[in-house]
Amino acid sequence: MIKISITENDIKKNVIQYLLARHIVFTRHNPTCISGGKLHPVPHYERGVSDIITLYKGRYIELELKADKGVQSAFQHLREQNVKANGGEYYLVRSLDDLYAIYN
Repeated sequence: MIKISITENDIKKNVIQYLLARHIVFTRHNPTCISGGKLHPVPHYERGVSDIITLYKGRYIELELKADKGVQSAFQHLREQNVKANGGEYYLVRSLDDLYAIYN
């Protein structure tokens, strides 16, 4: 059997296409910039912020995108706790099926 590996970038593209198609308000966070042809972290950027933040029918939802074997960093886990403690929703998304369960 051939196993197809899905990257976080693949998941990100699919998630963004889905959100756009459903007209769901969202923003994508990118904590890096390119300078001199190299990738650098953005100074003063809050660590652990989710990949995508959405507003859907009055619900504040953060999405952390991970490939099959991807795990949250300590900062991401802390962010999850803070979002939930403040009434928001936080999900690890590994596939479109995960996304369908959130927005349907």
